[in-house]
Amino acid sequence: MYGMLIESIHLFVQTNYGEECWTRVLHRANLRHTVFAVHLRYSDSVMTELAEACSAVTGEGSKDDFMLRFGRCFVHYFTRYGYGLIMRASGRLLP
Repeated sequence: MYGMLIESIHLFVQTNYGEECWTRVLHRANLRHTVFAVHLRYSDSVMTELAEACSAVTGEGSKDDFMLRFGRCFVHYFTRYGYGLIMRASGRLLP
């Protein structure tokens, strides 16, 4: 998984819950990184660890709920950087 996905999660958490919550999520997920390079690859387990941590820290929904929210947020994040045509070509059910 590329860091771009993780950065979109960071934006989601920061926008909806604040930077302090993001710091708690990283700590809860046992991630030592605080910054993720958008073009580097990270373990696929990072996504589920972040979803589980978001669920535990916020108390708002399950891991699966956060995985869906992450997908929706990624579409918006990715579109902001000029990849809207690719997103539209991928179909309306991409998240």
